[in-house]
Amino acid sequence: MLVSAKDYEDFYLSRTGRVMRDVLRQKIRKIWPHAKGARLLGYGFAYPYLDLYRPEAEITVGAGRVEMGVLPWPEKEHNAALLAASQALPFESNYFDNVMLIHALEHAGSVRALLQETWRVLRSNGRMLLVIPNRTGLWSMASWSPFGLGTPYSRMQIVDFLREEQFDIESVRPALFALPSTRNFTHNMAPTLERIGPYIMPALAGVYIIECTKKVYARVNPDSGSKVPAGGRWIYVPKPAGSVGGT
Repeated sequence: MLVSAKDYEDFYLSRTGRVMRDVLRQKIRKIWPHAKGARLLGYGFAYPYLDLYRPEAEITVGAGRVEMGVLPWPEKEHNAALLAASQALPFESNYFDNVMLIHALEHAGSVRALLQETWRVLRSNGRMLLVIPNRTGLWSMASWSPFGLGTPYSRMQIVDFLREEQFDIESVRPALFALPSTRNFTHNMAPTLERIGPYIMPALAGVYIIECTKKVYARVNPDSGSKVPAGGRWIYVPKPAGSVGGT
């Protein structure tokens, strides 16, 4: 079973891990073609995917879950990896342009707390990308793989969570149709299955790749008595007593 960051690293160095990584990297790159000059955070175990953007991003930070530990990253360069609790990310509000949650949400003690913290550290209209194990997919049943641990979700479950926490959904894409196997035959079939899988067996996708944006409402004058968003959530602000008619 994968428990520590070293276990995850060893999996990604295996043949099966490399096949899975290459499939997901290709799809992630299509969603985010570039990140030139961006501030990018990866939370969970996102290092195999952060490497895509590190040469062009202004800042790239890899934050590991507290319970799994963290490895130095990137290799042979100044360390940009740290440990972070999902309920209290150690970053300023509105700091990052892009956030990746990979091997993260399915392990969160509070999904809402992690999404709220991600919303906080994203700038206005910042983009978030999640890779989430599909509840009906075969990879969620492979306990020896990273996507066979934690809580898998259906498409509607995770979309509902995101909308409730003030994210606009940009796209939801099924991915990882390769069978969860260590056999060479299944590795060789992976590219073909990724091409035809979304059309013939979308419910068996191993993961969903979801892109969303931080939703920010324009504030209004509190004196108007209108609803005002606080942290993305609506509250009512009463008029001052002296402005109420008849007083």
